[in-house]
Amino acid sequence: MGFLEAYILYWKNYINFYGRSERKEFWYVFVWNLLIWGILGGLCSVTGLPEILAKGVTFAELMSQSSLLAITLVVIWLFSLANFIPLLSLVIRRLRDAGRNVWLILLGFIPIIGHLIILALMYFPSKKEDY
Repeated sequence: MGFLEAYILYWKNYINFYGRSERKEFWYVFVWNLLIWGILGGLCSVTGLPEILAKGVTFAELMSQSSLLAITLVVIWLFSLANFIPLLSLVIRRLRDAGRNVWLILLGFIPIIGHLIILALMYFPSKKEDY
C-alpha cells in the first residue's frame, strides 16, 4: 500500500468500524494529516492569529479582523469535523489488528496522556488471530 493509496482508503472506509488496518496504513494517514495540519497552522500564523490572540479579542472581533483568517479557521473546523469519524474508525481497526481491545479507544478521553498511549498502541505489530 502506497502513501496516497492509504489516504484514499482512509476516506473510503470512513464508517467501516469492522475489519483491520495495517500499521503502515495508520502511519501513512497520520503523516498526511500532520502535513495538512502543518499547512493550516502555517496559514493561521501568516494571517496573524498569534498577534490577534495576544490582544485578547473576542471570537466575533477575531472573525472581523481578517477574512483570510476567518476562512482559514472555518477550513480548520471543517477539516477537524470531517476527520473525526474516519480517524475513530481507523484507530479502532488498528487496535483490532494489533490484537488489542477496541475499548482502549476510550483512553482518548484522558487529556494528553491518553492520546500518547493510543499513539503508542498504534505501533504494535499485527496479530494473525481472527476478531
